[in-house]
Amino acid sequence: SWELLETEFPYSMPPIALLGGLIPGEVIMTVRLNSSTYGMAFTNDYFASQHLKQTYYWYFTKPETGNVQGEVFGIKNDYSSNSDFIYHTTDYGLNVAATAIDSSVVYNANGVQALKICHGAAPGEVYLITTNPPVIDSLPYVYKIYSSTDNGENFEYKSTFSFGNSDVFTDFTSGREEGSFYVVNWHY
Repeated sequence: SWELLETEFPYSMPPIALLGGLIPGEVIMTVRLNSSTYGMAFTNDYFASQHLKQTYYWYFTKPETGNVQGEVFGIKNDYSSNSDFIYHTTDYGLNVAATAIDSSVVYNANGVQALKICHGAAPGEVYLITTNPPVIDSLPYVYKIYSSTDNGENFEYKSTFSFGNSDVFTDFTSGREEGSFYVVNWHY
């Protein structure tokens, strides 16, 4: 069952992503304010009010909330170098720590990108998911999971897996239990 919560967003465009918070009524939003500015906002009363916390010239791609109120993780791929970046904040985006991941150390840089960062069950525990896309539509995609206990400063390889030949990845999120993930994918 669903409850419709009609609201007007006070931004020039709809939110890029909505993230479930940790308290009833809380939703965190990544928003596009104009053609060159992004921001992070939140509501803690089911959209009766909305609060813009911080603005940036970039935004958290593939964002996910963490284990404490106001904590958000994101990832940014830098195709011009061998580094991707993990973004991490514990105050709704007011202060953001950017950690560079050297793809030549953490994963194979040849066509492989950091796809998603997911929180773990313990403080500082995160999981990095990478993908090696197929060459000219030959399937399947191959995914690798790495874990970190220090918010992404250092990673340890955990596992590799792939879906069937006609399955395509949609999204990952981690569960609240240690080492657990949920995966949504679609099938041709």
